Formats: sequence, C-alpha cells, structure tokens
Amino acid sequence: MTMTYQDSLKPVSRPFSIWMPARLVGFLHALRFSLRTPFDERHDALRTEVERLRALDDDALARLGLRRADILWHVFA
Repeated sequence: MTMTYQDSLKPVSRPFSIWMPARLVGFLHALRFSLRTPFDERHDALRTEVERLRALDDDALARLGLRRADILWHVFA
C-alpha cells in the first residue's frame, strides 16, 4: 500500500462574473491589491518557495537534503 501526502495552498475562487459586472470585479481586484501589507508579501514569497520546491523531483530534493514531506517544515522554519 502506498501512502500519499497532499496539502494545498491554492485559494478557493468563485466565479464573480456570473453576477458582477466586469468593471466592478476589476475595481475590487485593484482595491485588494492597493490594500496589500508586508504580511501579504511574505505570504506570497513563502507560497512561491513551496511551489518551487514541490515542482522539483525527488532526486533534486534529495540533493538539497529535503524529503517531499518536509518541504513545508523547511520553508516555514
């Protein structure tokens, strides 16, 4: 039996275009971008690093001294 390890950092998105006009959606995205904080920047940097490491194969991770299950511990430590 093989066990798999999965977790997700991708945000859940809902389609706004069904009930919101495109201009309003654009305004809300611009508003959200203008209200970004240093915490948001740090979150994005951590998420990018996790995604980069997850894209590597097991041999490349082994060369870095990591196991796939330890990626989150490595990034958030």
